Amino acid sequence: MEFLALKNLFWVLPIIILAIGLAARSYHQRKKVISLLTQNSGHCNLKSNASPVRRRILGIALLSSLVFAGISALRPISGFVRTEFKRPSKNLVILFDISKSMTATDTEGISRNDAAKLLLREFINSRPTDRIGLISFAGDTFIETPVTRSRATLLKRVNQIQPGDFLVPGTDITAALEEAQNLLTEEPPPGSAIIVLSDGDNVTGGDPKTVLGQLKKSQVPIIAVAFGRDGEPANVPRTEMFTQSNHNTVKQLSESTNGLFLSASPKEVDSQIAKLNTRVDTIELDGKNIAGELYERPQDIFLWPLSLALFCLMIHILLPLKIKHWHPLTTAVVFLLTLAPSYYGEEVDSYEEALEVAKTEELPVMVIFTGSDWSKLSITFEQEILTHQIFKKWAETKVIWTLIDLPRVGLTDVERRARRSLV
Repeated sequence: MEFLALKNLFWVLPIIILAIGLAARSYHQRKKVISLLTQNSGHCNLKSNASPVRRRILGIALLSSLVFAGISALRPISGFVRTEFKRPSKNLVILFDISKSMTATDTEGISRNDAAKLLLREFINSRPTDRIGLISFAGDTFIETPVTRSRATLLKRVNQIQPGDFLVPGTDITAALEEAQNLLTEEPPPGSAIIVLSDGDNVTGGDPKTVLGQLKKSQVPIIAVAFGRDGEPANVPRTEMFTQSNHNTVKQLSESTNGLFLSASPKEVDSQIAKLNTRVDTIELDGKNIAGELYERPQDIFLWPLSLALFCLMIHILLPLKIKHWHPLTTAVVFLLTLAPSYYGEEVDSYEEALEVAKTEELPVMVIFTGSDWSKLSITFEQEILTHQIFKKWAETKVIWTLIDLPRVGLTDVERRARRSLV
């Protein structure tokens, strides 16, 4: 057994120690009062119908409830559960500019290359099921990895490539786009996109107009991220050369293909990753581009010590100290425990069926709409909430519920229109 919230010991432990201290003080105060009543004779003639055994049980029950509640607050777990979720799988090709100009340190204190690698690593890690290819380019191009799901291979190549690896100077974006187009094949599969990371400086090669037109026709958007301060000269380290970032060159690539343009900011990398993911998620897929993703989540067992704490607390409240008397609440609790629910809720397959069952059982209908392949949150919703024991126990007696899914793919037009109409 492990604990995920050991930091709570800072307040759990003092509370338990304080409770033990108060119990000890109460015990000594009681002995002192009895001693005064017997005038320190050492022999007590006072008669009481309080059970000494029950007194100990009540004290132990109260202390045990505190200990079990403290253990529950530390969030005990019994290992991890691995669950597979099905997610849409996109086809992405990343073009990474490694020309000498990318070494300039004008991107919030770090080099353009380091800023690009920071963004790229975070983006790769945020797309666990996508097929991603990596092409480095300057005056020439090189396929670092074909389209793959191997994150280890991708991240290894990202770490290894360095500005100046090509002997050919310049920034041939047109050649890089053509290489990416070839990597996606002549007929790019649905869900394809090209991501360009460049400063837009010293662009060489031919006019990209033709390849941009072909990509737009194939519905392959270009997501472009520009690095460096736009239009401001910056020194290339260990040389006497200066470079000037040209964001407009990079921006035109995205505008020509209905893509997305971002001006890189390492300080806002999280929000920019979110924008990239949002744009990628909007790319339409067909029903074949689905891949599994494994998640690990802790197997919580805090309900066990919490239940024991409540049980001990109920003993302390309901067990009478006097031998021939019971707490007034005891009868009420026993009576409630004997009551069986007169009806049970259930899950049904359709909204119409839910209405019919609800009328018979006189229960409300709960309709849950999900988009099972829209985002990570949508996918985990059913696993984390609808299968949770607390929800299931509640739903069994309170509602008639039905789940209506609105996925991106996998529905006929008639089914999709019907479900949207219901929403």
